[in-house]
Amino acid sequence: MGSRQRTIDLHDIEVEAFLAYKDRLIQYLETFIQDLITLGGRITLLIGELAERGRVGPLAGARGRS
Repeated sequence: MGSRQRTIDLHDIEVEAFLAYKDRLIQYLETFIQDLITLGGRITLLIGELAERGRVGPLAGARGRS
């Protein structure tokens, strides 16, 4: 519903306001992707540490139960 409301709200705005909205959205997505890349590397390292300790098996089993 929120997505629909934002779409409706965008129909009645000026070009400058739309461009500002678009710029904020792009900045948000760039930050999100950068965070995802950074955290992805950390998650990989943590999984590697768990694998060295023989702890990945119980996690994989728990994932299958959810």
